[in-house]
Amino acid sequence: VQDIDGLGAPGKDSKLEMDNAKYQAWQSGFKAQEENLKTTLQTLTQKYSNANSLYDNLVKVLSSTISSSLETAKSFLQG
Repeated sequence: VQDIDGLGAPGKDSKLEMDNAKYQAWQSGFKAQEENLKTTLQTLTQKYSNANSLYDNLVKVLSSTISSSLETAKSFLQG
């Protein structure tokens, strides 16, 4: 996709003029970049969600293991 500089130089009145075909091509490329960005953001959101879920599960397992070890140590020391 061409950036805005690739569309040509503005005229004397600082307006950039282009024909319909050139505009349609630019708009098509712009929309394609928009879709790429949306897809990338969805992927990153999903990866973040998965990592967050994995972290939550790890915390639950470690917390349970620590509690179980504490109970075992208590019963060992009392007995």
